[in-house]
Order: sequence, then C-alpha cells, then structure tokens
Amino acid sequence: MEEQITIEWNETARKGMRKTKQQLKKEGVEIRELKEKFKNKQRNGEDSWKDRSSLWKAKWNYRHKHIAYSELRGRERHQIEEPASDNLPEEELIQKFKEKILAG
Repeated sequence: MEEQITIEWNETARKGMRKTKQQLKKEGVEIRELKEKFKNKQRNGEDSWKDRSSLWKAKWNYRHKHIAYSELRGRERHQIEEPASDNLPEEELIQKFKEKILAG
C-alpha cells in the first residue's frame, strides 16, 4: 500500500495543476501527430532514428508527467498503470515533475 501524501493546496499548486492538465492535453495531441507522421514515413521507407527518438522521448516524458499529475490528484499507482517488471517508471523523474507542478 502506498503512503498518502498530504499536499498544501495553495493557489500556486492549483495553478500548477491547471497548467499541467493543459500541457498533458497538448502533449497528447502532439504525440498522436508524431506517431502518425512516423508511421507514414515508415510506410514510405523514410523513417530515421531521429523520428523514432523524438516519438519515444515525447511518450516517455508524457508518461511520467501523467503519473505525477494523477498521484497528486489522489490516484494510487495501480489505478494509473500496471507496467511490466522490465518497464518500471523512473521515480526520480516523477518526483521532479511533482515538485515542478506544485511550484506552479
């Protein structure tokens, strides 16, 4: 069972949560566009490591930011995702995102 964190919900933290929600929406659209672009390039035999890398990096950051945002909203990790044992999230990155969100 994960430990519940008590958060001081001041105006700065609320602002950070609203801002993060908008960022996640925007990043989700960007990832879908990158994915479609990558697939089209693959079909035409034009894909490169740069395309693959930018898509992977965008998905990696989105995943960790989403976990941080969801946990701050009170969700437990098992409600957010159930990753395979070889695909665990990076806890330090999640903590950094949480601090950034709460700082506004």
